[in-house]
Amino acid sequence: MAATKRLVEDGKYELAAYLLDSCQSRFTHSEDFSKVERLVYFKLMEKYQNNDPFKFIIYASKAGAQLPQMPVTGRRNEASRKAIPTFPAMGSA
Repeated sequence: MAATKRLVEDGKYELAAYLLDSCQSRFTHSEDFSKVERLVYFKLMEKYQNNDPFKFIIYASKAGAQLPQMPVTGRRNEASRKAIPTFPAMGSA
């Protein structure tokens, strides 16, 4: 745990996450491990929240964070659905 905490202090969150993943089976029931793991993944979420939504979602799931659902904006009506062209499958002609 000391090595992981040191990596977090140095801002090396990806390396700390890798270290946590590699020793997870050994420390599954440790409260200290859970706290450090949550901190690391929250720091990674913070780092990627504006740049990479896919990494943000992955790290959020590993941290156990509850993300709000995106609101639905502008529902399509039936007329607009019919206006979307459909293309035949490849190879059929």
